[in-house]
Amino acid sequence: MGSLGTTWRAGARGQRCASDPVVISQDAGHMAVFYRTASGEVKFTEWEGSWYQQAISLGMPSYGEASFSLVSELSGISRNDTHAAVFGVDASGQLWYRGSATSLNEVDWSDTVWVKLLVG
Repeated sequence: MGSLGTTWRAGARGQRCASDPVVISQDAGHMAVFYRTASGEVKFTEWEGSWYQQAISLGMPSYGEASFSLVSELSGISRNDTHAAVFGVDASGQLWYRGSATSLNEVDWSDTVWVKLLVG
């Protein structure tokens, strides 16, 4: 497993966070961290013995040609040790979801998309 260490450091690697971080644990040796940038983009990083060297962009939700900046605080959940999901709301009150089953999907979430769950 690895140690988180005793020294604080900039986990976002130079990225400005515009939201509180959302941290979920999929098991005893794994943490996933989500945060929103000022432009509404969602970033993701994780710890599994050590931190990713760079946060992964999950982008912004889109529908057709339009992109939707998330403005809410994010929420995250892990149903089990192979699943993680993040939720957010855009300026129009629409609820968006993006999830990954880590046993099946790419670690950079490139095979997942944002899905609109509710219209505000």
